[in-house]
Amino acid sequence: GPLVKGVFQGFMDRAGKVPRLIAAQSDGCAPIARAFEDGKIEVDSWESPKTIASGISDPLLGYPEEGSLTLSLVRASKGVAYAVGDADIRAAMIDLAHKAGLFCEPTGATSLAAARDLFIKGSIGSSDTVICIVTGHGFKDFAAWT
Repeated sequence: GPLVKGVFQGFMDRAGKVPRLIAAQSDGCAPIARAFEDGKIEVDSWESPKTIASGISDPLLGYPEEGSLTLSLVRASKGVAYAVGDADIRAAMIDLAHKAGLFCEPTGATSLAAARDLFIKGSIGSSDTVICIVTGHGFKDFAAWT
C-alpha cells in the first residue's frame, strides 16, 4: 500500500511518468490482488490472514479505502496486483541470501517471488527491466528463518 503510493508519487515527481508497478502480496492475505483479479474498483477487507510475510499481512480491516487507492495506482501504471504462496516467498528469501547476499524478512522477498512467477507466466518479458524492492532485514522476522 504505502510503498506503491510512494513509488508512484516519486516517479511522477521526478520523471513525470510511472513504470508498470506490481503490488506483490502473499496469497494468505491478498485483498488488493483479489480485487485486481476480480476486476473490482474497491478492495474488501481480508478474513483471517495467514502468511509468513507478517509485514504485509494487513487485512485492511476498518480502512479498505487504502487498498482501493493502491489498486487504482497499480491500474494507472498498467501494472498488476499479484499474490504468491509462502513456499515461493521462502524460496525467494533463500535465493536472495545465497545468490545476492541479502538477508531479508519474508515481506521483502515477496517482490522477487511475484516477479519470478509473472516471468514464468509471460507477464514479464526477458528484455524487461525489473526492480524488486526488498524491504526489511532478516532479523526483523528471524523466526521465519528457523
